[in-house]
Amino acid sequence: MEKTDKERSEALKRMEELGEIAQVTAEEIAQAKLKTLDEILAEDEKPKELYIKTLGFKIKYNELLISDWPEVDALRQKDPFEYQLQVLYRMWRRGDPTVTVEKIKNLGLPKATAILLELGAAEITPLSQLAALRKSLGPIGAAQEPGSAAQSTSSVKSTATPSEKSGE
Repeated sequence: MEKTDKERSEALKRMEELGEIAQVTAEEIAQAKLKTLDEILAEDEKPKELYIKTLGFKIKYNELLISDWPEVDALRQKDPFEYQLQVLYRMWRRGDPTVTVEKIKNLGLPKATAILLELGAAEITPLSQLAALRKSLGPIGAAQEPGSAAQSTSSVKSTATPSEKSGE
């Protein structure tokens, strides 16, 4: 009961925050520049920089394209790990041509997850679940004391969304 009330409270707070963000003033509308699709596409071709706070460095990236989506989305249910790998690869590769799938596979899980989270592309899939589990368990192979959180997975907080919990 207490957890449900807390979840509802947090959800309402998030909705209020989104509502505040969505409000547009007349001044903002008046100052907004009218753009053609070609202008928008030209801006989208330029790589963006993203500061990865937890890692202390920046990367160059660009957004996924609509043309990427059918292939990437098909992986979402079929192979969630490959889905996130492809999202990370395609976004990062568009800003940094040295990025390859093979290089990303050699990247440490905490770094890959941190970058995905900052890109806003991480969802509840194996990468983010593994990172959460690893954080709660501590280093792999480290000695654990009886009864520690690292010894019991029951202390791992569920990261599933309400729809995932209900199986929808």
